[in-house]
Amino acid sequence: MRISVLALIVALTGGAAQAQESFLVEKFGILGLGRMFVNDAYGDRKDRWHTGTYTLNIMTGTEWDGRLSARPGDIIEYRLRSDIIAPRSLNGANSNDRAYVGALTAGVHTYYELDGYDVSAGVDVTFTGPQTGLSRFQDHFHKLLGLQRLGQNVIDNQIGNATYLTGTLEVSKTYELSDTIRFKPFFEGRVGIEDVARVGADVVIGTASYRDLLLRDSLTGSLYKGIEYGDIGWTAIVGADVAHTSDSAFFPASFGTKAKPVTYRARAGIEYQRSRYSSFYYGATYLSEEYVGQSGGQVVGALRFSFNF
Repeated sequence: MRISVLALIVALTGGAAQAQESFLVEKFGILGLGRMFVNDAYGDRKDRWHTGTYTLNIMTGTEWDGRLSARPGDIIEYRLRSDIIAPRSLNGANSNDRAYVGALTAGVHTYYELDGYDVSAGVDVTFTGPQTGLSRFQDHFHKLLGLQRLGQNVIDNQIGNATYLTGTLEVSKTYELSDTIRFKPFFEGRVGIEDVARVGADVVIGTASYRDLLLRDSLTGSLYKGIEYGDIGWTAIVGADVAHTSDSAFFPASFGTKAKPVTYRARAGIEYQRSRYSSFYYGATYLSEEYVGQSGGQVVGALRFSFNF
């Protein structure tokens, strides 16, 4: 039941947003609307740790011809994001392995080309703690569906109200191995709510996403469409990366859980572009243990629907 309800929410959200795209492009210079819903309900289905993330990307600019401009600011992304990170269990035993996290983020990023490299740079403001209302939202949502409720100790021990400014830079390079295969190594640095340095690579198989502007989901690393050029067909994307974390507000010293300095991600996804405004993406990502003492890694799923009415 949980999966069907979430799928309906994502489908309706994606469709409603896309139905307005032609109007938004004409009136406000919006070139695309990226959306990504990540949930363990589509992965290992254990409702723990990274249990719910939704990202909306509003892509603006004067035009998109399938290539990045050399000028920063020609393509601007306005990003809205919500994250829920929970302990191993929402109440009772195993509910104190990590602090509950509710986070809301708003940011501005730009995309451009520099000497053959694709660059993404931007800043985000993140609000954490009970002020976000995410713990109340999740508890109420679970109550409606008859799922496990949040224990009072989980609510009381969530990370506190705070505001963080984060800067992010990603640099990537595309190598065309054949007419249908591209290899994309990348480096990412992030300083703020988490201080992270990450290196990795993705392999993109197929031509349907060749002229799209692909965005990277910050939790899974999955690449997904921000601006769609409209080439029809299938695209498969596989990737992996390793990160070093030197500091993280998601693991406050007062709680006693320590972040692991080195983490890994491995992912695979497939996208089907049916028409200019109709596409579907599903991907699965393995996230390695994130903190000392975590009982294992987890698998989360990523969904994106886009269709025109």
